[in-house]
Amino acid sequence: MGSDPAAQTLTIGASGSCSSGVTITPTVTTASGTGWLAVSPSAATLTNGSAAFTVTVTSSRLSPGSYTGTISLAAESGNSAISGSPQTVGVTLTVTEVPPVLAVSPGTLAFSLSNGDSTAERTFTISNTGGAPLNWTATLNANAPTFVSLSPGTGTNLSAGANTGVKVNVNPSRVEAGNYAATVTVSATDPLTGQGVKGSPATVSVTISITVPPSMQLSTTSLTFTPNSCVYAASGNITLKNTGGGTLSWTVGDPVYPSGQPTGWLSVTPSGKGSGDARLNFTADGSGSRIASGKTYTATVTITPSFGDAQTVTVSYTYYCIQ
Repeated sequence: MGSDPAAQTLTIGASGSCSSGVTITPTVTTASGTGWLAVSPSAATLTNGSAAFTVTVTSSRLSPGSYTGTISLAAESGNSAISGSPQTVGVTLTVTEVPPVLAVSPGTLAFSLSNGDSTAERTFTISNTGGAPLNWTATLNANAPTFVSLSPGTGTNLSAGANTGVKVNVNPSRVEAGNYAATVTVSATDPLTGQGVKGSPATVSVTISITVPPSMQLSTTSLTFTPNSCVYAASGNITLKNTGGGTLSWTVGDPVYPSGQPTGWLSVTPSGKGSGDARLNFTADGSGSRIASGKTYTATVTITPSFGDAQTVTVSYTYYCIQ
């Protein structure tokens, strides 16, 4: 099984002299199997010397075993068979199984998580690069952390040239921060013989780094703006920091104004979604709103982190203009 064998050449000649030449016609007969034996060209005419025929065998689709066939070579001159015709050549073909071969990739997997994250997974691939099916098992080493698991852990009759994925699952929830390791061993057998196959066993090294979860800290949760007389705009900053581990993502919501009060006077940049440490700029500008002199207005902005509780910033704004 696998690739077809190389073609071979069959040479035939005729002794004596025939002024009209000798035409040699090959005929193929197979005693077992069909379609695996062929000869070309379909005929050859020689006036002297010899003729060459190419014998090809197509074995890639045959089952393992022994096959026989014959090539009959009929020779005619002037529409009459010549002496010694036909001649036969026996052909024997032995098809052996190309055994299964195990291949696993990649050889390493890495996780970087916080102990507040949900279960994460990485996948490695089991491939059969041989010519027959294989059965496989994947197991973790005895000292592997209990928060690591595999799915699936076994497979049968993985066809030649096929592959399948195995997930390594890591659940870091409430796991003590630190570095961990595990080894996955993949073993494979030939289902016909029960013996281990080439490439087995193979291993995948798993490294896991677990940190404390991210924690959002704001430099303040209140801002008060009182611009100079007859000046509408004022601004201030709030620093957002991740005082925990991992990566902190956050979302800055739109300003919320009390019912019945003017809106649109507060803006925050950056707004929307972001990650990591940041400086948030709050700007109060009542020039486009119905702001009355001497009155204090308030608005709130909620900042929601990827882990932990949302925090609300309260902004107070008072505009004075005495002329």
